[in-house]
Formats: sequence, structure tokens, C-alpha cells
Amino acid sequence: MMDPSAIPAIVLAAGLSRRMGRENKLLLPYGKGTVLGAVLQQITALDWAGIYVVTGHENDLVSEVLRSYEVEALYHPDFARGQGSSIRAGLAALPPDAPAFMIALGDLPLLRTADYVALRSAFVRAFQRDERAILRPLRQGQPGHPVFFAAAHRPALLASQDPTGARAVIKSQRAHLHPFSTTSEAFFYDVDTPEAYRNLPPPG
Repeated sequence: MMDPSAIPAIVLAAGLSRRMGRENKLLLPYGKGTVLGAVLQQITALDWAGIYVVTGHENDLVSEVLRSYEVEALYHPDFARGQGSSIRAGLAALPPDAPAFMIALGDLPLLRTADYVALRSAFVRAFQRDERAILRPLRQGQPGHPVFFAAAHRPALLASQDPTGARAVIKSQRAHLHPFSTTSEAFFYDVDTPEAYRNLPPPG
């Protein structure tokens, strides 16, 4: 069985936060730190084969947050080209022998370490049945994050020119998509707008 700690994590933290207005959503105060800090606090509580945080917009400020965590910062100068290009930047840095990888968003602060444990364990079980497994949260047909990919999908993601992220690759591989059915809001509550930030529940 795959060792869960052999899976590296990619955290996307490069975007322009256009829907938030003037603010960088990742740097907004949350709890005792920032939105991004809350995300990293939970992810870094687990063992991974490296945690790679892709930065771009306001790199200096985002990098200040990263200094408090054991992560590898990857500055992506072409971050304005969209999430897909940031994913490619993260994938290019992964160990070549990584059996799988997680792609997480830097603006889902409600996720707890236990959520990442549950999702990663479900992926490992899916991988035992399907070595091309993709696993993502699903609630009443709504897809969430983070998403786990078997290494077999790395070439397609690196070659993809989809600016929105991994959507096109996932769509083309529906036969290997394993849903992680959940009712938890945490997998779906991204802080994209001022309203979403105002309504963000306090840290659990």
C-alpha cells in the first residue's frame, strides 16, 4: 500500500484575488494570523514528501507568511496567466518519483488537519484499486478541494493549457474520478469575495 507520507502537496497561493477587490485574500486577517497561514497550519501538521507553495501576486508579502512554516516557496513569475500555469509550476518542482500529489488552494481556511487525513486516506484506498485515481470532494454534485492525483496524470497536467486549472484533465479522466462524498462546508468555502470573507466562521 502507498505510504501516505510519500505524497507531496502543492498549495496554490499565486493568484491576483480579482474578486476580492483591492485586498489579497490570502493575507486577510484570520484567527491569530492570515487566511493563508490558517491553511498552512493545518497542512504542515501532516507528514508529506514536501510542501510546495506556489507564489506570485504580492510575492514579498506572501513569502513573509511562509517563513513561519516548513514549506518550499516557488515563485511563479507568470502567475497572471491563470491557475493552470501555477499548477504547472508546482508540478515541475515535485520529486520525479512521487507516486501521487495533492493540489490544494490557499484560501480554504476552514479545513482542519483531520480533513486532509480523511481525504488522503481515501485517495490511498482508491489508488489501491485504480493506479490512475483522481480523488476530489463532492457535495450534491458540487466539486470541492483539495484534489489528489495519481502520478499518471502529471504529464497531462504539465501539457495542459487550461488557464482555469485542472478542470480539463479531470473531465477527460472521468473514468478514474473517485468522489469523496462529504457534507462538510470546509471543502467548498473558498474566500474569494468580500462577502465570503465577512461570513467566514471563526477558527474551530
